[in-house]
Amino acid sequence: MISVADFQKIMDQFSDSPATVDKAIFKIEKENEVLMDILLGTHAEFLSDDEMDFLVLCFLSFYMAYTKEYQIKTFEENEISDVEESTWGRLNQLKNVDKALDLYYDELEEKDSIEFVGLLVMEIEDEEAKEMVLSDVAKQIFVTVLISSCILLSSSPKLDLKK
Repeated sequence: MISVADFQKIMDQFSDSPATVDKAIFKIEKENEVLMDILLGTHAEFLSDDEMDFLVLCFLSFYMAYTKEYQIKTFEENEISDVEESTWGRLNQLKNVDKALDLYYDELEEKDSIEFVGLLVMEIEDEEAKEMVLSDVAKQIFVTVLISSCILLSSSPKLDLKK
């Protein structure tokens, strides 16, 4: 299982060494460029530059954390789009980010992934802790992109870590 601490460790590595960000981007472009293009590229126009930069770091941390537990498969465009549209549909139906997080927490095996998404959104909302405050649209995009990432990445075969 991937823990909140695993995600935080990767985020800290990105913060401490910009070269690790470049390596992660290169890895994803090599292995799953369409995943990054669809999940991140389709939302860029709705986010500020700071929000987009942070979303990219969050997405990269998810991908890199999942590579430690899963043999990440190469995703097809329609598979990515279907998951993202389903996630958007459920979020729109619930009309509440917190309810969506609760729903996915109950449904998905990688519970810490959903918990981390909630922490990211809550941390950014705290004006004393962060300089950036997410708009309502940005919160919805973060939740949709990161939950979709979780669903897709966890559909890959698990690595046999017992060897």
